[in-house]
Amino acid sequence: MLMTRRQKWEDLRQYTSRDQLQDAIQKSTASPVVEGQRSVCWKIFLYFETTDQSQWTAKLRASRGSYESMRQHFLQAIEHQDEIDDPLNDTVDVSTPSRDLASGLQMSCLTRH
Repeated sequence: MLMTRRQKWEDLRQYTSRDQLQDAIQKSTASPVVEGQRSVCWKIFLYFETTDQSQWTAKLRASRGSYESMRQHFLQAIEHQDEIDDPLNDTVDVSTPSRDLASGLQMSCLTRH
């Protein structure tokens, strides 16, 4: 019997704890995993602390906010390449401390030999 998406979600609501859900998955061929909710079950076991779906939205929202904050911080160089001082880039004619240092080191190496 094919279940609609709504029926699958309703079927998942009957489990009030992760232990109940785990028992159902292990003991039944008609478990939520078999009925097309594998990814939801994994998320319940690995991420959510409860099977109560009303709490999932807040947890997901907080998680997405954290992800976005870390993404902006760590991928800043990719999104704003023109603002990053790259001492290896000789094509830009802008004086920066790292370029001045590199230029000075090059000059001292050339004058010593």
